[in-house]
Parts: sequence; C-alpha cells; structure tokens
Amino acid sequence: MMFEVHNLEWTHDKISRFWDFISENTALNNTFFGLQAGDHVATVINRTLKFKNFRNIIDLSCGKGDVLFSCLKYLKFGQYGYGTDFSSKNIWHVNNRFKDNASFKEAHLLQNYPSPFPDGFFDLVIITEVVEHLNDQDLDLVLNESSRLLVPGGYIFITTPNNEDIDSNKVMCPDCGCVFHRWQHVRNWTLSSLQERLEQYSFYPKLVKHIAWCTPLKRRLVLNIAVKMNLVSPSGILFIGKKQAQQLR
Repeated sequence: MMFEVHNLEWTHDKISRFWDFISENTALNNTFFGLQAGDHVATVINRTLKFKNFRNIIDLSCGKGDVLFSCLKYLKFGQYGYGTDFSSKNIWHVNNRFKDNASFKEAHLLQNYPSPFPDGFFDLVIITEVVEHLNDQDLDLVLNESSRLLVPGGYIFITTPNNEDIDSNKVMCPDCGCVFHRWQHVRNWTLSSLQERLEQYSFYPKLVKHIAWCTPLKRRLVLNIAVKMNLVSPSGILFIGKKQAQQLR
C-alpha cells in the first residue's frame, strides 16, 4: 500500500464499517452521547413537548439505543418507540435490548431512503448528534425523510455540537495516510446556521438554544448556570421544530 496523505472520502459503506467497529468496541461505550445525555434529552422532550401527546416516536439514528431507552420510560400503553440506524451491529443490539419492552416496536436497518414507515406515521422524530456527520446530499435526504415521516404538526428534535473546530479533531492513518475526523464529523453548525437550514425544510422553530448536555441532574444544573454566566462555552445546540405544510424538495 502506497502511503500518501489524503482526505478520506466517506461513503455509506465506509460509514457503516466505521460505526460497526465503534459499536463492537465496548471500551468506547462511555463516550456515546446517548449514554452521557440520554436522560437529559428525554427530560427536555417531556418538559417542552410532553410525551403523553405522542403515539409513535422514532430515533432516526438510534445507535445502541441509549436515547431511546430514556424516552421509553415515559411511554404508556398505546404509545410506541421505534429506531433506525445504518449499523447492523447497532440494530441487532437495540432489538435484543428492548425485545421485552411493551412500548418498543422495532429498530430497522437502513440502507437507503425512504425508510419502510408510511407517511405521517410519527409524532416525534429524534435526531441526536447526527447532522454534523452529513454532507449536503445526505442532509437533504434525512431532513426530507423526517418531514415525510412526521404527521402535520409533529415535531423534530435535533442536537449537534456547537461551532466545533473540525480540524482540531482530525487524525491520520499512519498506514495509508488518510485524514479524517476521529468521530466522522464532516461539518460544524452554529445556532443561526442550523435554524436557517431547518426553516428551509419548513420546520418552524419552537425552541432553539445553546445547551450543556449532561445526564446527572446536579451536574447539568451547574453546567447550564455556568453557560448562562458565560463561565464556560456551551457544548451543544438544541433545535426543536414543528412541521409545517410543505412540498418535499
């Protein structure tokens, strides 16, 4: 193999292989956003939108199901949670993890869009720490799919890192010379750029803010107070939007 420094071009196959490896490496479990902040995410959803108002919800990139796990705790009889992911390892793990949970329906392996779910099937689409991984083409697919899946008046819940310095997290393979972001991020977002992009898809902003994600209640209270006092920079961005009538792009 000839060594030459070059930027890695991510393809769907490479992305699936990458995340299958991450999924199988249990030493990395504690680094997953869902495990670190899943309870906080579910708390924000319930406080802002109320789970009791939803019949069907979906985590559109569910990983190992940590965010879904926290959300399922709020669902009652007749309410159901679903998941999708591009990693077959993750899908197997989620379906096995929640097989005895009455509020869990299924996690479906995605290989392309559209997903197998019918139009307007969901009241809430959850997309945590995903949009920073998507190029323009894939972002368009994901947001159009989210709009298709949502009932009119349904909600989209999106999180992403705040104004990340992409280059500072790049690494190089010493074997072949390919350069890539250590967590497969390909773009950064600011509060205004995320809101502007989502409004293009007719998601009316209900709540858009900087946020410090953390699961332990005491710690996240301290973190968010520190953010408000400008003592620390906010690590994340939260966008909650309501689907308006639109033509898919």
